[in-house]
Amino acid sequence: MLENKTNSNSIKDTEVAEPLNENYSDLFKTIFDDSESGICIVDFNGNLVELNNNYAELFGYSRSELIGKHYSVLLTDDSKPVVDKNHKSVFNGTSVLKAEEKVKHKNGTFFYIQTTNFRVNDEQGNKLRITTAVDISSRLRNELVQSVLLRISNLVNESTLNKEFYSSIYKYICQLMPVKNFAICLGNSKANNVEIPFMLSEFNYERKEYLIEEHNYIERNNKSILLDEYNIEYLVENDELLKYAEFPKAILGVPLKIKEEMIGSILIRSFNGTRYTNEHKEILELVAAQVSRVIERKRYEDKLLKARNVAEESVRLKSEFLAQVSHEIRTPLNSILSFSSLIRNELAGTLSEELEETFEYIERGGNRLTRTIDLILNVSKMQNQQYKIELHEVDLVDEVLRPVIKELKTKACEKGIKLDLDCDNKSFRLVCDQYSLNQLFVNLVENAIKYTNEGSITVKIFKNDIGNVQVDIVDTGIGISEEYIPKLFEPFSQEEQGYTRTHEGIGLGLSLVKSYAELNNAEINVKSEKNIGSTFSVIFNS
Repeated sequence: MLENKTNSNSIKDTEVAEPLNENYSDLFKTIFDDSESGICIVDFNGNLVELNNNYAELFGYSRSELIGKHYSVLLTDDSKPVVDKNHKSVFNGTSVLKAEEKVKHKNGTFFYIQTTNFRVNDEQGNKLRITTAVDISSRLRNELVQSVLLRISNLVNESTLNKEFYSSIYKYICQLMPVKNFAICLGNSKANNVEIPFMLSEFNYERKEYLIEEHNYIERNNKSILLDEYNIEYLVENDELLKYAEFPKAILGVPLKIKEEMIGSILIRSFNGTRYTNEHKEILELVAAQVSRVIERKRYEDKLLKARNVAEESVRLKSEFLAQVSHEIRTPLNSILSFSSLIRNELAGTLSEELEETFEYIERGGNRLTRTIDLILNVSKMQNQQYKIELHEVDLVDEVLRPVIKELKTKACEKGIKLDLDCDNKSFRLVCDQYSLNQLFVNLVENAIKYTNEGSITVKIFKNDIGNVQVDIVDTGIGISEEYIPKLFEPFSQEEQGYTRTHEGIGLGLSLVKSYAELNNAEINVKSEKNIGSTFSVIFNS
């Protein structure tokens, strides 16, 4: 029963309409009989004393079948209490009462009407209830269908393609039509078979072969089916369907399609005489279209998730492998560098220019290899979540940026590049992990030095327009192409590839920078132009 809408303005018995004047009787009888709405007159005891043809036809009866009957013969069991209450309200003072009522057709189906009820007196002074009724089933059904379609659409955010997902679809369909036997079939093109992820039956047994054959019949005809028992018997006799142990009285089936390709079907059966109509078929087709869209979206998401997992696993395995190799390299490398330094010191003053240059090559190569190993190990720690963050309040200028500038000033000078810190002497204190933050700026400044052949590098710290602390590393280097910027922070990524690339490195520095930024609640923005320079901005979220 839907919510009733009442007008509670009461009137006294003396205010009830007077009996109709005979001069107007014919006029009002014409209006009564010709009205497009169904109209009935009910006495105090609830008996139908008069009604027009439209009212009788609304319920599938003739006038003579209803006159003299109690109005309850037109009600469903769950609607009787509320309608009885409304009936009494009309006779107890409510002047006009409007309601939406669930009622019953002669054939047993239910539908909804909107009624307007008011009280009059007949010529003998008897109180009567006049009711006009309009069928609003189509409007309510459309609203219900739209509500169900919306709920199915929302399943894309709440469910995976499992039994619970298909069970929800079944429950929603049950709001639109009577369903006891229900199944969803899905075609598996790889295995060349039909799967049934969800099935409900009123029997203790159910042979899946029947469902698969019905699914195949829909697929062969590439359209929905609406079969009564005569159609079913005909198709069985012509080997279009299997011979049933228990013959259904009706079968309703619709295809599930993605871009005109049938991926499955929804099948509903009736064994107890429930009849399905074209309206039911059209509603189920709307549901199937929405279910197909959700399945398509979930399958797409599953593919993306699998692809991402494969990519992440690939990166993890590569990182793990390189970390293992790095550990194996570190010990002999330390020995080589230590003994090289020892030999160089022992032979100091006696080395030829050629040997002196050789020792420098060993030292530079060893340091480069050491830095590569450190990067690989750090990336491995980040990806395997082995890095332990330690938060402290630090002065960003005095404890991080100035030491970084001092450490790398010599390297910049060797290339003839000016490296400066632009700061207005304000204190910029942050709670952060000092080691990772230091490594973040070391990597960014070293990167700027590597890709700048002339000009300058400026490290600028300030508060931006929204009040967040921001550090810009601005260089006049070779710049980055617009196409490559989205890949800039990917591990093992470099704009130049192969052995002929101009600059050394394995493409891990900026990947670490991004991870270190996330550890410290910061984000990285990049602006760059080829042959003009780049600006890397580190913005700390307050």
